[in-house]
Formats: sequence, structure tokens, C-alpha cells
Amino acid sequence: LEQALRLVFEEEPRRSYIARSYFMGMAKAVDQVHVVLRPSGRFVLVLGRNTIRGVPIDSFGFVLSLCEAAGFVVEKWFNYEIIKNAFKLTRHQTADIIPLDGVAVMRKR
Repeated sequence: LEQALRLVFEEEPRRSYIARSYFMGMAKAVDQVHVVLRPSGRFVLVLGRNTIRGVPIDSFGFVLSLCEAAGFVVEKWFNYEIIKNAFKLTRHQTADIIPLDGVAVMRKR
């Protein structure tokens, strides 16, 4: 993640800061989910990958690593091809369409 954020920083420091803040927030959120989930409870993560200023960011892989560090065990994961983008979100014209979502099923130890 650090290497990817460094490349983004070279293009636009502000976006690198925003991305870093996002992943720090996700780390806190994953930790909180782990705290409140009952023992052996399951958590499902669905997350796409991003491109920021031409730098591919494996958001799914990075957050999955955060989940494992928090104490979740990955039972299975797969990629899901997004056939129809149903959300009518306005995205910047330079934003790529996210073609795949990563899906992971995890269990609290």
C-alpha cells in the first residue's frame, strides 16, 4: 500500500492523503467489527479495486489483509464480475468503471 500511495503522491498529494485516510478508517472499522462480532461469527467483505491517478490500488487485497491482522480467518474468497452497474453514482470523467468486486467470507477466531 505504501508504494502505491507514494506513486499517487507524486501525481497528486491530496488524493494520496485521502486514500491513506480511507485505509486508516477501514482498519479502525474492521477492528470494531471484530470486537462486536460473536465468537465464530462471520463477516462478509465486498469491495472493488480502484485506480487513483493512473495507479492501480488493490483495495480489496489491502482491506482483506487488515481483516486477517484483526483476527479474522478467511474461509473463502472470489472475484465477482459486475455485469450491470446499478448504482447511479456520478463519477468523475477520469474514473474507471470497476469491473470486479472481491468477495470474502471470514470467521472470527
